[in-house]
Amino acid sequence: MYEYKGDIYSLYELSSKFDIIPDIGIIKDDNGYKKNSITENGETKHDYTHNKELIKEAFIKGNEGLRKKLETFLHTNKVKGWKNVPDIEQDPILREKGELIDFVTDEFKFSINNPVNILP
Repeated sequence: MYEYKGDIYSLYELSSKFDIIPDIGIIKDDNGYKKNSITENGETKHDYTHNKELIKEAFIKGNEGLRKKLETFLHTNKVKGWKNVPDIEQDPILREKGELIDFVTDEFKFSINNPVNILP
């Protein structure tokens, strides 16, 4: 999940609602996903033509395996940028599963600087 404009969105929602895609070309083969690039005048550039279709396919119900492979690919390849983010907006920020975000720490009954025992 990614934080964008103060809310949390999936990769599919970023793509479909805001037309925002990872700044890396993606293609899919039998082994999963890999970089899609083209060489133009001796310079390698990413080819983004398949990104939106592959993101949409990975988020169709029943394609959880594809979604996990796509997310792993993006994490492994250290995608740091995004295409189509307006200049006045901040890039989406990856939020890891289980990560605590956006809460007021001064209301805690304990110090966040000291260990806490959490009982099941």
